[in-house]
Amino acid sequence: MLTVQQNNPTGCIAAIVITNLQPPNSVVTGTITRNGVATPLDPDLYAEVLGSRTQIVNYSYTFSTSNECGTTTVTGSGSIPKCNLYVPAMTVSPNPANTLLDIQIEGEVEKEELENLMIMSNESGLIQNFPSPEKVFQINTANFQNGVYYAVLKLINMEQTVSKKFIVNHGQ
Repeated sequence: MLTVQQNNPTGCIAAIVITNLQPPNSVVTGTITRNGVATPLDPDLYAEVLGSRTQIVNYSYTFSTSNECGTTTVTGSGSIPKCNLYVPAMTVSPNPANTLLDIQIEGEVEKEELENLMIMSNESGLIQNFPSPEKVFQINTANFQNGVYYAVLKLINMEQTVSKKFIVNHGQ
């Protein structure tokens, strides 16, 4: 006997677990296919299919086990909608900045997913807005007043933002 349980606890991961394996030490073979790419079953009889920020993920599986009573094969499929699994990181340097500030957006995020980057301050609000920024770019801070600022990154189709505090100090 071979039973497969699927669940999607976060909306972004499909967990596939083989249960009720009889006899318990039976050998199970199989594959999991994610958007057309097949991978063999993990020896722990468990698999996760991760979602994507940019596309719907379709998956299917086929598992088989054989014993003296014959072969049991279980197949199934599912899909995971677009989801926001990953939030990128951002670095700013030098901090404090004098005339130039380098901003780098790090992680598994594509340029097409970057909606805008805003430079803000508590005193003045929005200072600059950069629609569709590059993942690495430089900002001229020579005309900024000395003080505390924030680089705020917004991603397309994400409600949350990523922000980084930086200081501008032109010295005396």
